[in-house]
Amino acid sequence: MWQAQVWVKWNDKAPAKGDWSWLKEWSEVHTAWSIMGDWDMLLTINAKSPADVENFIWNKLRKKDWVANTHTSWANQVWSNPNWSWQKSG
Repeated sequence: MWQAQVWVKWNDKAPAKGDWSWLKEWSEVHTAWSIMGDWDMLLTINAKSPADVENFIWNKLRKKDWVANTHTSWANQVWSNPNWSWQKSG
């Protein structure tokens, strides 16, 4: 299973912050993060291949009029520590 991290920069047409229910329309999105810095949001996307990720980005995400820019990296998980949880860290 491939996972992509997609950083999203919004423009002035961005959805209202605080109401994230619109993310439910995208079954590909595994998690969504509000972030600080050069980007406004980070999405993690589950996909069978990098082509599936590109399809999501160009045929769904980039079609939104509030998306100014995106940056993507791909990862294919090869191992996971069964005792680790981000909810238990820090």
